[in-house]
Amino acid sequence: MSLRAPDNLYSAIAQYQEFLVQLEQSSTAPQPQEIFQVLRSRDLVQAQLSKGKPSPDSLLLRLIELDQRLQKQESKITYLTEYPNWRKSLNPTDASWWWYFSPPKRSTKLDWLWNGLSLVFLTISVSLIVDGIPRFLSGGLDIASVLAIIIPSLLTLLTSGALTPIGREARKYLFQKLDQSRWSLISLVLSFLLALSLIIIHQFFFDNFAVYFQNQGLNFYKQGQLEQALSNYQKAVALDPNDERSHYYLGIVYEDLQQFDKATTEYQIAVKQDNSLTKLEAYNNWGHLLILQQEYTQAIAPLIEGKNSLDESQVKTSEEFQKVKYALLKNLGWAQLELKNYSEAKSLLQDAIALNSTQAPAYCLLAQVLEAQKEEALTAWNSCIAYADSGKPDEYLWLSIAREKLK
Repeated sequence: MSLRAPDNLYSAIAQYQEFLVQLEQSSTAPQPQEIFQVLRSRDLVQAQLSKGKPSPDSLLLRLIELDQRLQKQESKITYLTEYPNWRKSLNPTDASWWWYFSPPKRSTKLDWLWNGLSLVFLTISVSLIVDGIPRFLSGGLDIASVLAIIIPSLLTLLTSGALTPIGREARKYLFQKLDQSRWSLISLVLSFLLALSLIIIHQFFFDNFAVYFQNQGLNFYKQGQLEQALSNYQKAVALDPNDERSHYYLGIVYEDLQQFDKATTEYQIAVKQDNSLTKLEAYNNWGHLLILQQEYTQAIAPLIEGKNSLDESQVKTSEEFQKVKYALLKNLGWAQLELKNYSEAKSLLQDAIALNSTQAPAYCLLAQVLEAQKEEALTAWNSCIAYADSGKPDEYLWLSIAREKLK
C-alpha cells in the first residue's frame, strides 16, 4: 500500500493506523519503507490538525491512542540507521516528536561492569601518581616535576567518567558527539590506557627521569651551585633508588655542605651497588670523610674494603681505576699516619707514589711519616710543594706545612 494525501483528518488518521498496524506486525527489524510510511503518515495527520478545523473528541482520542502505540515502536524505529538521516534531510519541527526518538542505549545493561572496571584502573592510576608525587617533589619544585605531576593527575580526573563530578562534566563535553550508550565503555578504555601508560612510565621511564636529574645535578655542581645540585640529586635518588651514581654524587654534595652524617649514609648505600668503579669511589670517600672527622680507626675498614675490591687488570687499563687506587692508598696511608703506624703508612704512600708520581698528597703525607721516623724528608717536602694544588683544601694545608718546613 502506498502513501496517499488525505482530504481530511479522519482519512489521515485511518491511513496512519493502517501503516502503524503493519509496523506492529512486522519483525524486530522491519524494512525502512515500512517505518518511513508510518512517520510520513503521522506528518499528514499533523498537517490536517494544523488547519484548525473542529474535530470530534472521539477522533482525537483515537489519535492519542495511536500515538501511544507508535511510541512503543521506538526501538524498531531508532534501530534503523537511516532514521537520523531522514530527520536531517526533512528537517521537521521540534513539535514533530515522532522524528526525535532517542537512539537505544544498547550497552546500559553493562554500564555497572564498565564503571567498576574503570574504578579499578583509576585506582591503579591514582596509586601510581601518589607514589610518584613525593619522588618528584623530594628535591623541591621545578617545571619538569610540576608537569610530571599535573599532567597525569588531570588525565585521571578527565577519565574518571561517571565516578566524579569533574569526570562527568568532562565526559559530557568530550563525548557529546558520540553515542551516549557507549560513554561508559569509552571511559573504561581510556582509564585502562591511562593506567597502562602510567605503569609503563613507572617501570621503564623513571630511570630516564633519574638520569635527567642526575645530569642536571652534575651541571649545577660543576657551576658551584650546590643547593640546585642537591635538589636534582635528591630527585634522581627518589626516582631510581638503585642508581649508585646518584647516591655517590649526592654524598659528595652533602660532604661539601658539611652534612657529614648524610654524606656517610649515601656512600654506604653506593658501596652496596654493582658498579665496581662507583663502589670503589664510595669506599674511598667514606674513608676520607671519617679521616676528616678524626675517626682514623673507623676509616681503615672502608678503605681496606675498597682496596681489596680492586681489580688489578682494570687498574692497568683504566685511568679512572688508577685514580681511585691512588686515592685509596693515599687515604690508608694517611689514616695509618694518624694512628702512628708509620711503617704501614710509609709502605702505602710509597705504593701510591709509584702509581702516580705527579700527585702531591702522597708526598706531603710521606714527608710527615719520614719526619716521625727521624728520616730525611726534604725530597718529599719539595715534591709536595712542586705538585700541590692550593685550590684543594687538603693540599692547601700540607703546602703551608711544607713551606714552613723548608724555611
